[in-house]
Amino acid sequence: MLKRSLLQFAKKRALGTSRTSSACRSTHVDKRTGLPTMVNIQAKIPTERVAIAESRVFIPRSIALLFQKRRHKSASRIRRDDDLQEAQEHLSAKKGPVLSTAVIAGTLGTKLTSQLIPFCHPVPLEHCKFNILVSSSSSTGQKSKRAELVIRCLAATTNKTGVEMEAMVGASTCALTIYDMLKGVDGAQKSGNLFIAKTRLLWKAGGKSGDIHRKGLIKDNYLNLLFK
Repeated sequence: MLKRSLLQFAKKRALGTSRTSSACRSTHVDKRTGLPTMVNIQAKIPTERVAIAESRVFIPRSIALLFQKRRHKSASRIRRDDDLQEAQEHLSAKKGPVLSTAVIAGTLGTKLTSQLIPFCHPVPLEHCKFNILVSSSSSTGQKSKRAELVIRCLAATTNKTGVEMEAMVGASTCALTIYDMLKGVDGAQKSGNLFIAKTRLLWKAGGKSGDIHRKGLIKDNYLNLLFK
């Protein structure tokens, strides 16, 4: 009796483990061979695909002031071309204009995603757009030693697969470029106030899974996310 109970317990445990491993199996692993593979999208129909990703870079407050149009403002949004140009005139590191270079690098990153991430399908991008917001990192209202650059990248195409990875690679490449160009300014790297906090997907549309957006975001007007 005990032996039979132990055998039944072992079978149930093995079955449960099998189901769990099957449910957690990556789509990039071949079920028969167990080898990594690119997902087959031949049977899919091209649809509109859009994704917005975000990266955040914390910078010393002394440097953040150079991004702002007027010093008496506690925060500034760099939206229009004239605002961006004026900010660039105030902030040019030894390697050149920071924001323009970062946006160019981020755009290149979106295009090169399939070469960086092994099983990403090459996607012909139809649109790529960036926005960079400057804000205080303090949530208590007290003066903080650092400020925050919020980088948002939109990627769009009409294709069989999505552009979430393109948007995230674009945002993170933009963030890394800002870090690289600021690390030698006013001892930013030594101060400990220069670092990249996180990269995340904010919104995506199209495909089998449909629209996915983070709680509190407006999903029916995704373009507003770039400037929210």
